[in-house]
Amino acid sequence: MKQWDQSNFTINSINNSETDIPVNGTSLSDIKLANDGRIYIYDQQNNELDRLNEPWEPAADVEYQDGAVTGLENLTAFFPNTANFICGFNPIFNFIPQTACLGDTVFFDLSFNISPDSLLWDFGDPNTDLDTSTEISNSYVFEEVGIYDASVTAWIDSLEYTISGQYQIFESPEVDLGEDQTICEGEELILDAGEAMSYVWTPNANTQTIQVTETGTYSVTVMNGQCADEDEVNIIVIPLPSPSLESPVNLCNEVEYTIVSQETGEWSTGDDGFETVVTETGVYTQTLINECFEVTE
Repeated sequence: MKQWDQSNFTINSINNSETDIPVNGTSLSDIKLANDGRIYIYDQQNNELDRLNEPWEPAADVEYQDGAVTGLENLTAFFPNTANFICGFNPIFNFIPQTACLGDTVFFDLSFNISPDSLLWDFGDPNTDLDTSTEISNSYVFEEVGIYDASVTAWIDSLEYTISGQYQIFESPEVDLGEDQTICEGEELILDAGEAMSYVWTPNANTQTIQVTETGTYSVTVMNGQCADEDEVNIIVIPLPSPSLESPVNLCNEVEYTIVSQETGEWSTGDDGFETVVTETGVYTQTLINECFEVTE
């Protein structure tokens, strides 16, 4: 059997106060708080009641009395004439989402094992006087970025319980990589995703800016907490032309020779294309032209 101290009603303090109380028997099936303030446990195997004397004391001082009540007949697991044992108020404080974007609605709710007599919520927003509610389920829209401490206070009879939680409101990021672009090889192009907490680029990068040197589609997702935005842009990089002509050759008179290039361009012979035909010894060139460059070899 375990005992928890609920005098300081926070989840961590309750969990840390867990203490074992040694008990006898393996067929204990019911537990009740009696009018005398003692806790009675039904031992099915021996058909008797065991008892915790002074259960309000620390576990080390609680006496476990085996067979405190014997000679019982036809006793069921739910024995009569005692008050039902209340395991204490065990609320679960929920707010969804745990982090939110500015302008989003945050939903709060409380679940519990014992219905409280009354509730008082505080959403933790110091910017307004309208941030409290007595409803079990609530919603609220925060108008500023920040970290907020919300709490709910519940009253049961003369007991007061307060639990709290913290959540964060982020500014929604915005990213704009601009229009598709064409640049020349060697030009510097920097893509800037703007300010955010984190970045995921394709191709792989995690910085605010990247330098583009190759043709491709560049996309980025920017994030503040769970708040995200994304954009993509197509970049074409025009390369520097690279003619590739054959090594010099010796020609015999009036013998035709075809000079071949791996690129199409304008020849000094007046031809246009991948090749030109010559019959005389001389120097022949090819000029390659694109949107960015003009190269002659």
